[in-house]
Amino acid sequence: MKSLIIAAGAAVIGLTMLTSTSTPASAAYCFYKTFKHEGGQIGHIQGYAHAFKLKNACKRARRECNRRLERAYRNPNKHIPRGVTCQRTGHS
Repeated sequence: MKSLIIAAGAAVIGLTMLTSTSTPASAAYCFYKTFKHEGGQIGHIQGYAHAFKLKNACKRARRECNRRLERAYRNPNKHIPRGVTCQRTGHS
């Protein structure tokens, strides 16, 4: 009985060591914000996404930023000028 408890404990310790040493796959992230053509950030509209590939993460972030920008254009309470675009500001 005592050896069974020791074996079970060793198995738990072994599994814990295996799971703690394996590293997760690193995902790329991309970040978009809205800017005026003359320069300077406008509003708090942004898009953030992460994916396995940087290309896919940036596509998702750009679509999210553009989607939020279009919603802001249609909202009469937000006064966003039409010369605003989403630009990538950060990635990894």
